[in-house]
Amino acid sequence: MREAVKKYIAEHYEDYVKDLEALTNIDSGNGDREGTEAANKFVAEKMTAIGAATEFRYNDRACHLISRLKGTGKYTILLVAHVDTVFKKGEAARRPFRVDENNFAWGPGVGDDKATVVEVIYGLEALKAAGFDNFKEIIYYTNGEEEGGSKTAEDIVAELSQQSDFAIIMDVARPNWGIVTQRKGNAKYRVEVTGKGGHHGNASQSCANAIHQLAYTITELQKLASPMPGNPEDFTAAALKARGIVDAGQFIPQNTVNVGVIGSTNDKISVIPGDAFCEVNIRCFTIEEQQRIDAEVKALADKVVIPGTSIKIT
Repeated sequence: MREAVKKYIAEHYEDYVKDLEALTNIDSGNGDREGTEAANKFVAEKMTAIGAATEFRYNDRACHLISRLKGTGKYTILLVAHVDTVFKKGEAARRPFRVDENNFAWGPGVGDDKATVVEVIYGLEALKAAGFDNFKEIIYYTNGEEEGGSKTAEDIVAELSQQSDFAIIMDVARPNWGIVTQRKGNAKYRVEVTGKGGHHGNASQSCANAIHQLAYTITELQKLASPMPGNPEDFTAAALKARGIVDAGQFIPQNTVNVGVIGSTNDKISVIPGDAFCEVNIRCFTIEEQQRIDAEVKALADKVVIPGTSIKIT
């Protein structure tokens, strides 16, 4: 059967590229209901052609598709991919699908995750052509909101998981075609500092600098993270390869803290800022560690260093 599948894939490679081009050239950014519907209608047409039953589900931001292919075997397999991208409308027209001289495909979302979306379809076609149906059911869920996440997507995944014996997430491969066996959960926080604003020259003695306090809080946040393995230049894909090291994720820190956004309404260097904020993303491999760090983050609201400021953490 393996040879039959390989033969089918080889013979239909050009068809695969054409379908990848068609899907890539559909704008389907996260939050674009019309675009994700167009993309999932493309998938539904292909899945229906190989005998799958399809069901569309909608919310105000996206279209989701569940395709079901029945077999004669014992186990139900859930495959999860996504049709949404991180790009805005018009990106496909500005940067349409192309294949370069090295046979690399380019275009918005071409790898994440449209190549995989189409690969699943051709994989299932190949199995059917080979006469393989030793599965109870293959459920193929093409998420319309993977890039931003949503309760709709979470509910669908929870529902389909209960109907399945195991799941494979059909998303981008890692270096050396590695398979992801573990993912971090992530939590998002907003830290807001309120101080006492005023003129730096004439009123500094009666002011409290919110940015100054925020700097202390950010320093405390970074202390919660696992230490990095060393100089980042030594851990790029090229650097590891040069050292003969296979990247299997062994250098990924257990916990990471990223202060990705900071700001203040103040825009004058001569004014002591009365407000400041930052937005933080924290990722951990275990729920227990996430809960421990969550408690420590929230406790930072009481760690005021600059008199006259207060901290709110949500």
